[in-house]
Amino acid sequence: MVVTAADGHPVRTMADWDGLVAAHAPGETVALTAVDDGKERQLSLTVGTYPSDHAYADLERAAKADDVLAARLDSGALMVVANKTPTNVYLAYRNLPYQIEVFDPSGETARELALAGEIEPIR
Repeated sequence: MVVTAADGHPVRTMADWDGLVAAHAPGETVALTAVDDGKERQLSLTVGTYPSDHAYADLERAAKADDVLAARLDSGALMVVANKTPTNVYLAYRNLPYQIEVFDPSGETARELALAGEIEPIR
């Protein structure tokens, strides 16, 4: 899946994506246009952040639970999805003082974006 627009603005580069994400406060919903297997899809995505001095360690503990899907992503993030609430994807990066939550009503888009490395912290 490739995101091509957010809130009607073209997304051509990571700088475009970073600027659009920075323009939204945690909890706001972003309307996305994406191409998946050659088909255009309209999606909505809500991203939130949670300040925590131990975000990565906290998520590492959560990743050990039996009822979660956990993965270390190429971006360096740790991703955790609880099986009972698969609409929420949680990400944490080492040495960053917050955890990221990505919500999608179906859960599929949030997982696909996280696994594809499309969700990155603004540094």
